[in-house]
Amino acid sequence: MLTQWELSDSPPNGDNLQNSTVLHSTPSNSGSFDWTLIKRSAVINESAQRGRSPAPKASPKSRNSPAPPGRKRHSSPKMHLPAPAPTKEYLEQAAKAPERLDRPQRPLLVLDLNGTLVYRPGRSTTEAIPRPFLQPFLKYIFENFSVMVWSSAKPHNVKRMVQSVLTPKRLSLLIAEWGRDRFGLTEEQYTQNVQVYKELSRIWKDAAITNLHPEQERGRGWGQHNTILLDDSELKASSEPFNLVQIPEFIASEKQMRGDVLREVAGYLDEVRMQKDVSAFIKRTPFEADGRWNIEWPDEVSEGVAITI
Repeated sequence: MLTQWELSDSPPNGDNLQNSTVLHSTPSNSGSFDWTLIKRSAVINESAQRGRSPAPKASPKSRNSPAPPGRKRHSSPKMHLPAPAPTKEYLEQAAKAPERLDRPQRPLLVLDLNGTLVYRPGRSTTEAIPRPFLQPFLKYIFENFSVMVWSSAKPHNVKRMVQSVLTPKRLSLLIAEWGRDRFGLTEEQYTQNVQVYKELSRIWKDAAITNLHPEQERGRGWGQHNTILLDDSELKASSEPFNLVQIPEFIASEKQMRGDVLREVAGYLDEVRMQKDVSAFIKRTPFEADGRWNIEWPDEVSEGVAITI
Protein backbone atom coordinates (compact mmCIF):
# COMPACT_ATOMS: atom_id res chain seq x y z
CA MET A 1 0.00 0.00 0.00
CA LEU A 2 1.35 3.41 -0.91
CA THR A 3 0.56 6.81 0.50
CA GLN A 4 1.33 10.00 -1.34
CA TRP A 5 2.69 13.36 -0.23
CA GLU A 6 4.68 16.20 -1.75
CA LEU A 7 8.37 16.33 -0.88
CA SER A 8 9.52 19.67 -2.34
CA ASP A 9 10.42 22.05 0.45
CA SER A 10 12.43 25.25 0.70
CA PRO A 11 14.52 26.24 3.73
CA PRO A 12 12.53 28.33 6.22
CA ASN A 13 13.41 31.73 7.55
CA GLY A 14 15.33 31.67 10.78
CA ASP A 15 12.46 33.37 12.58
CA ASN A 16 10.22 30.37 11.92
CA LEU A 17 12.48 27.64 13.28
CA GLN A 18 10.89 27.49 16.72
CA ASN A 19 7.25 27.69 15.64
CA SER A 20 5.19 24.68 16.59
CA THR A 21 2.04 23.27 15.06
CA VAL A 22 -0.58 22.24 17.61
CA LEU A 23 -3.72 20.64 16.25
CA HIS A 24 -7.11 21.39 17.77
CA SER A 25 -10.28 19.38 17.31
CA THR A 26 -10.97 20.42 13.71
CA PRO A 27 -11.65 17.59 11.22
CA SER A 28 -9.94 17.55 7.82
CA ASN A 29 -11.70 19.66 5.20
CA SER A 30 -11.71 16.77 2.76
CA GLY A 31 -13.68 14.54 5.10
CA SER A 32 -12.24 11.52 3.35
CA PHE A 33 -9.47 9.01 3.75
CA ASP A 34 -7.45 8.55 0.58
CA TRP A 35 -5.46 5.31 0.34
CA THR A 36 -4.00 3.65 -2.71
CA LEU A 37 -3.72 -0.05 -2.02
CA ILE A 38 -1.38 -2.64 -3.44
CA LYS A 39 -1.17 -6.30 -2.57
CA ARG A 40 1.54 -7.27 -0.16
CA SER A 41 2.79 -9.79 -2.70
CA ALA A 42 3.45 -6.97 -5.13
CA VAL A 43 5.60 -5.20 -2.55
CA ILE A 44 7.47 -8.42 -1.87
CA ASN A 45 7.98 -9.14 -5.57
CA GLU A 46 9.23 -5.61 -6.17
CA SER A 47 11.67 -5.97 -3.29
CA ALA A 48 12.88 -9.27 -4.65
CA GLN A 49 13.38 -7.84 -8.13
CA ARG A 50 15.53 -5.11 -6.69
CA GLY A 51 17.54 -7.58 -4.67
CA ARG A 52 16.44 -5.97 -1.44
CA SER A 53 17.06 -7.88 1.76
CA PRO A 54 16.50 -7.16 5.45
CA ALA A 55 19.17 -5.05 7.10
CA PRO A 56 20.32 -5.31 10.72
CA LYS A 57 19.55 -2.44 13.03
CA ALA A 58 22.34 0.09 13.07
CA SER A 59 24.61 0.05 16.12
CA PRO A 60 26.89 2.91 17.23
CA LYS A 61 29.83 1.10 15.60
CA SER A 62 28.07 0.70 12.27
CA ARG A 63 26.38 4.09 11.85
CA ASN A 64 29.02 5.13 9.31
CA SER A 65 28.89 1.86 7.37
CA PRO A 66 27.31 1.68 3.90
CA ALA A 67 23.54 2.08 3.81
CA PRO A 68 21.57 -1.20 3.81
CA PRO A 69 19.77 -2.23 0.64
CA GLY A 70 16.54 -0.31 0.17
CA ARG A 71 17.51 2.58 2.47
CA LYS A 72 18.95 5.64 0.73
CA ARG A 73 21.22 7.82 2.79
CA HIS A 74 21.69 11.55 2.60
CA SER A 75 24.28 12.47 -0.03
CA SER A 76 26.50 14.16 2.57
CA PRO A 77 27.99 12.57 5.71
CA LYS A 78 25.93 12.92 8.87
CA MET A 79 27.06 15.62 11.26
CA HIS A 80 26.90 14.35 14.85
CA LEU A 81 26.03 17.10 17.29
CA PRO A 82 26.85 16.39 20.96
CA ALA A 83 24.24 14.05 22.43
CA PRO A 84 22.33 15.40 25.45
CA ALA A 85 22.81 13.33 28.60
CA PRO A 86 20.10 12.36 31.12
CA THR A 87 19.96 14.57 34.18
CA LYS A 88 20.73 13.23 37.64
CA GLU A 89 17.10 13.76 38.64
CA TYR A 90 15.89 11.82 35.62
CA LEU A 91 18.11 8.84 36.40
CA GLU A 92 17.10 8.85 40.06
CA GLN A 93 13.40 8.80 39.20
CA ALA A 94 13.82 6.00 36.64
CA ALA A 95 15.74 3.96 39.21
CA LYS A 96 12.71 3.70 41.51
CA ALA A 97 10.84 0.41 41.71
CA PRO A 98 7.97 0.12 39.20
CA GLU A 99 4.48 0.44 40.66
CA ARG A 100 1.48 -1.04 38.87
CA LEU A 101 -1.79 0.89 39.03
CA ASP A 102 -5.25 -0.55 39.61
CA ARG A 103 -6.52 1.20 36.49
CA PRO A 104 -4.61 2.36 33.41
CA GLN A 105 -3.54 5.95 32.93
CA ARG A 106 -3.63 7.70 29.56
CA PRO A 107 0.03 8.46 28.76
CA LEU A 108 1.32 10.72 26.01
CA LEU A 109 2.62 8.63 23.10
CA VAL A 110 5.09 10.45 20.83
CA LEU A 111 5.22 8.82 17.39
CA ASP A 112 8.04 8.79 14.88
CA LEU A 113 7.04 8.28 11.23
CA ASN A 114 9.66 7.22 8.68
CA GLY A 115 11.45 4.02 9.68
CA THR A 116 8.97 3.40 12.49
CA LEU A 117 5.43 3.39 11.09
CA VAL A 118 6.11 3.88 7.38
CA TYR A 119 9.00 3.38 4.97
CA ARG A 120 9.96 6.04 2.46
CA PRO A 121 12.26 4.39 -0.14
CA GLY A 122 14.20 7.59 -0.88
CA ARG A 123 14.29 11.34 -0.33
CA SER A 124 13.07 12.02 -3.86
CA THR A 125 10.14 9.61 -3.83
CA THR A 126 6.51 10.52 -3.20
CA GLU A 127 5.59 7.05 -1.97
CA ALA A 128 5.55 5.48 1.48
CA ILE A 129 4.82 1.90 2.50
CA PRO A 130 2.90 1.46 5.79
CA ARG A 131 4.10 -1.10 8.31
CA PRO A 132 1.88 -4.21 8.54
CA PHE A 133 -0.99 -3.84 11.04
CA LEU A 134 -0.60 -0.05 11.04
CA GLN A 135 -4.34 0.70 10.98
CA PRO A 136 -5.37 -1.53 13.93
CA PHE A 137 -2.32 -0.20 15.79
CA LEU A 138 -3.45 3.38 15.22
CA LYS A 139 -6.98 2.49 16.31
CA TYR A 140 -5.60 1.00 19.53
CA ILE A 141 -3.32 3.90 20.46
CA PHE A 142 -5.88 6.63 19.78
CA GLU A 143 -8.36 4.81 22.01
CA ASN A 144 -5.90 4.44 24.90
CA PHE A 145 -3.27 7.21 24.67
CA SER A 146 -2.91 10.89 23.98
CA VAL A 147 -0.96 10.95 20.71
CA MET A 148 1.40 13.40 19.04
CA VAL A 149 3.85 13.14 16.13
CA TRP A 150 7.49 14.27 16.21
CA SER A 151 9.52 13.74 13.05
CA SER A 152 12.89 15.02 11.85
CA ALA A 153 11.32 15.85 8.47
CA LYS A 154 10.44 19.42 7.58
CA PRO A 155 6.99 20.54 8.81
CA HIS A 156 5.53 20.68 5.30
CA ASN A 157 6.43 17.03 4.71
CA VAL A 158 5.35 15.95 8.20
CA LYS A 159 1.90 17.42 7.62
CA ARG A 160 1.49 15.56 4.33
CA MET A 161 2.64 12.27 5.84
CA VAL A 162 0.29 12.66 8.81
CA GLN A 163 -2.65 13.50 6.56
CA SER A 164 -1.89 10.44 4.43
CA VAL A 165 -1.69 8.05 7.39
CA LEU A 166 -4.46 9.31 9.70
CA THR A 167 -8.20 9.44 9.14
CA PRO A 168 -9.90 12.83 9.65
CA LYS A 169 -11.22 11.70 13.04
CA ARG A 170 -7.76 10.71 14.25
CA LEU A 171 -6.30 13.93 12.91
CA SER A 172 -8.76 15.83 15.10
CA LEU A 173 -7.52 13.90 18.15
CA LEU A 174 -3.81 14.50 17.55
CA ILE A 175 -2.27 16.53 20.39
CA ALA A 176 0.49 18.09 18.28
CA GLU A 177 2.44 17.70 15.06
CA TRP A 178 6.12 18.55 15.37
CA GLY A 179 8.77 18.57 12.67
CA ARG A 180 12.36 19.57 12.11
CA ASP A 181 11.75 23.08 13.42
CA ARG A 182 11.37 21.71 16.96
CA PHE A 183 14.93 20.43 17.54
CA GLY A 184 16.59 23.74 18.38
CA LEU A 185 18.73 23.66 15.22
CA THR A 186 20.45 26.70 13.77
CA GLU A 187 19.29 27.84 10.33
CA GLU A 188 22.39 26.24 8.80
CA GLN A 189 21.93 22.93 10.67
CA TYR A 190 18.28 22.84 9.64
CA THR A 191 19.23 22.25 6.00
CA GLN A 192 22.13 19.89 6.73
CA ASN A 193 22.31 16.16 7.44
CA VAL A 194 22.70 16.40 11.21
CA GLN A 195 21.92 13.92 13.97
CA VAL A 196 18.91 15.24 15.89
CA TYR A 197 17.80 14.36 19.41
CA LYS A 198 14.24 14.19 20.69
CA GLU A 199 14.55 15.86 24.07
CA LEU A 200 11.19 15.16 25.67
CA SER A 201 11.68 18.07 28.06
CA ARG A 202 10.86 20.33 25.10
CA ILE A 203 7.40 18.74 25.03
CA TRP A 204 6.95 18.92 28.78
CA LYS A 205 7.74 22.66 28.78
CA ASP A 206 5.42 23.49 25.89
CA ALA A 207 2.42 25.41 27.24
CA ALA A 208 0.17 24.63 24.27
CA ILE A 209 0.68 20.89 24.74
CA THR A 210 0.31 21.10 28.53
CA ASN A 211 -3.04 22.83 28.07
CA LEU A 212 -4.29 19.78 26.15
CA HIS A 213 -3.67 17.38 29.04
CA PRO A 214 -7.05 15.83 29.97
CA GLU A 215 -6.58 16.86 33.62
CA GLN A 216 -4.81 20.17 33.07
CA GLU A 217 -7.38 22.00 35.19
CA ARG A 218 -6.21 19.92 38.17
CA GLY A 219 -2.62 21.04 37.60
CA ARG A 220 -1.50 17.87 35.86
CA GLY A 221 0.64 17.65 32.77
CA TRP A 222 3.05 15.50 30.83
CA GLY A 223 6.37 14.38 32.28
CA GLN A 224 8.83 11.56 32.71
CA HIS A 225 6.21 9.44 34.45
CA ASN A 226 3.64 9.46 31.65
CA THR A 227 5.38 10.03 28.29
CA ILE A 228 6.45 7.33 25.82
CA LEU A 229 8.56 7.86 22.71
CA LEU A 230 8.06 5.27 19.94
CA ASP A 231 11.08 5.42 17.63
CA ASP A 232 13.51 3.18 15.77
CA SER A 233 16.56 5.18 16.95
CA GLU A 234 18.06 4.74 20.41
CA LEU A 235 20.41 7.67 19.80
CA LYS A 236 17.53 10.13 19.38
CA ALA A 237 16.38 9.30 22.92
CA SER A 238 19.76 10.03 24.55
CA SER A 239 18.35 12.51 27.07
CA GLU A 240 15.43 10.31 28.23
CA PRO A 241 16.50 6.73 27.38
CA PHE A 242 13.95 5.06 29.65
CA ASN A 243 10.98 6.72 28.00
CA LEU A 244 11.85 5.06 24.69
CA VAL A 245 10.08 2.07 23.22
CA GLN A 246 12.55 1.19 20.49
CA ILE A 247 11.03 -0.59 17.52
CA PRO A 248 13.12 -2.34 14.83
CA GLU A 249 13.76 -0.02 11.89
CA PHE A 250 11.23 -0.60 9.11
CA ILE A 251 12.68 -0.85 5.57
CA ALA A 252 9.79 -2.81 4.02
CA SER A 253 11.88 -5.95 3.55
CA GLU A 254 10.16 -9.17 2.53
CA LYS A 255 10.46 -10.52 6.08
CA GLN A 256 9.07 -7.32 7.61
CA MET A 257 6.11 -7.26 5.21
CA ARG A 258 5.14 -10.64 6.68
CA GLY A 259 5.80 -9.46 10.24
CA ASP A 260 3.54 -8.40 13.08
CA VAL A 261 5.81 -6.33 15.34
CA LEU A 262 3.08 -3.70 15.86
CA ARG A 263 0.99 -6.40 17.53
CA GLU A 264 3.84 -6.87 20.01
CA VAL A 265 4.31 -3.14 20.50
CA ALA A 266 0.60 -2.76 21.29
CA GLY A 267 0.77 -5.62 23.78
CA TYR A 268 3.76 -3.99 25.49
CA LEU A 269 2.11 -0.57 25.57
CA ASP A 270 -0.95 -2.16 27.14
CA GLU A 271 1.21 -3.03 30.16
CA VAL A 272 3.15 0.25 30.16
CA ARG A 273 -0.04 2.28 30.53
CA MET A 274 -0.74 0.40 33.77
CA GLN A 275 2.44 1.84 35.33
CA LYS A 276 2.57 4.76 37.74
CA ASP A 277 5.92 5.77 36.19
CA VAL A 278 6.55 4.48 32.68
CA SER A 279 10.30 5.20 32.86
CA ALA A 280 10.77 2.94 35.90
CA PHE A 281 9.06 0.06 34.09
CA ILE A 282 10.84 0.58 30.75
CA LYS A 283 14.22 0.75 32.50
CA ARG A 284 13.73 -2.73 33.97
CA THR A 285 11.68 -4.26 31.17
CA PRO A 286 12.65 -2.68 27.84
CA PHE A 287 10.66 -3.69 24.78
CA GLU A 288 11.93 -6.59 22.72
CA ALA A 289 10.09 -8.16 19.80
CA ASP A 290 10.48 -11.66 21.22
CA GLY A 291 6.87 -12.89 21.38
CA ARG A 292 6.25 -11.99 25.03
CA TRP A 293 3.83 -9.18 24.21
CA ASN A 294 0.99 -9.50 21.78
CA ILE A 295 -2.48 -8.26 20.88
CA GLU A 296 -4.49 -10.49 18.58
CA TRP A 297 -5.75 -8.75 15.46
CA PRO A 298 -7.23 -10.58 12.45
CA ASP A 299 -4.59 -11.32 9.81
CA GLU A 300 -6.76 -9.77 7.10
CA VAL A 301 -6.12 -6.27 8.50
CA SER A 302 -2.34 -6.67 8.34
CA GLU A 303 -1.95 -4.62 5.15
CA GLY A 304 -3.05 -1.43 6.89
CA VAL A 305 -6.43 -1.07 5.23
CA ALA A 306 -8.40 1.81 6.72
CA ILE A 307 -10.77 0.81 9.51
CA THR A 308 -14.15 2.54 9.71
CA ILE A 309 -14.60 4.04 13.17
